[in-house]
Amino acid sequence: MMRLVAEVVRPGAVVWDIGANVGLFTFSAAAVAGPIGYVLAVEPDTVLVRLLRRSAITNRGHARVDVLPTAVADDLGVARFHIARRNRATSHLDGFGSTQAGGIREAELVPTVTLDWLAARFPRPDVVKIDVEGAEVRVLGGGPSLLATNPTIICEVAKENSPIVRDILAAHGYTLYDGEQPAAERIPIPVAPFNTLAINPSRRPRDTP
Repeated sequence: MMRLVAEVVRPGAVVWDIGANVGLFTFSAAAVAGPIGYVLAVEPDTVLVRLLRRSAITNRGHARVDVLPTAVADDLGVARFHIARRNRATSHLDGFGSTQAGGIREAELVPTVTLDWLAARFPRPDVVKIDVEGAEVRVLGGGPSLLATNPTIICEVAKENSPIVRDILAAHGYTLYDGEQPAAERIPIPVAPFNTLAINPSRRPRDTP
């Protein structure tokens, strides 16, 4: 993940972190984007939101970080968010998640917004990272207008979602790569791997990470 941050984030970049958790990607991106950059950290877990906001206060000299306490899905509404018993990094929207959660500690009602709703209210991203424990199809499904602007996408993809994620991104002109591969060895692939890196080759050269 840190290698991808260094590769795709540029000074002055706008970065969205969907499913920010404790902010590893968020604040790494803020450091690379620098003081004229901007990072939007989106996280529904209220405990982690407090930690993110605390970190944002001390994030001096880097990009501004705004923390938005909501989940991202394919509609505007309210959803049940399950807090994982074993590891809060595996907390998930109702209907998603994996055995890595080790069961459910508690459930919270959270608001849901879409990528396109965010795009109408926040600076347009150059890079969007998505890690939502199996709900990536819903997230991408709510962002057709955003995807048309060709941000670079870093997305954790559950195996069962791979064909749908591939089709959504391909429909918007994206080429898919395995983000776990070093850049020098990376080639286009016809599937959406677990760590998907999606780049639209139609991006203008000055916008391409």
